[in-house]
Amino acid sequence: MPIQLTELVLPLAVVAVFWFLVIRPQQTRARQQREMLGRLKVGDEVMTHGGMFGTVVETGDRVRLRAYSGAEFEMLPGAISRIVAAAADTGEVAEQADAAEPVNDDALEPTEQLEEAND
Repeated sequence: MPIQLTELVLPLAVVAVFWFLVIRPQQTRARQQREMLGRLKVGDEVMTHGGMFGTVVETGDRVRLRAYSGAEFEMLPGAISRIVAAAADTGEVAEQADAAEPVNDDALEPTEQLEEAND
């Protein structure tokens, strides 16, 4: 019993649509992620998939980031979502941060008052 060509058209069309709507975009995103991680260098400002921002301090099998608070943490390179500012641009970002108004330290007082009240 020979298979007719018309019986193969629908399954092939479904596979083709699946390929173009699902697999191909995933491959494109994976390629873009690999290229971005290949460009990653010390001094780049990045955002992680968790929404944390930091500056790259060290690269390799693991990436060391310094948060704005000064804390450093290590993570796998795949956890980096995007480069916010390349190393050449961070000087401009730092100047903008320095020009910003200083942080109001009064916001810390209620916490200190609560700690004193609990003692």
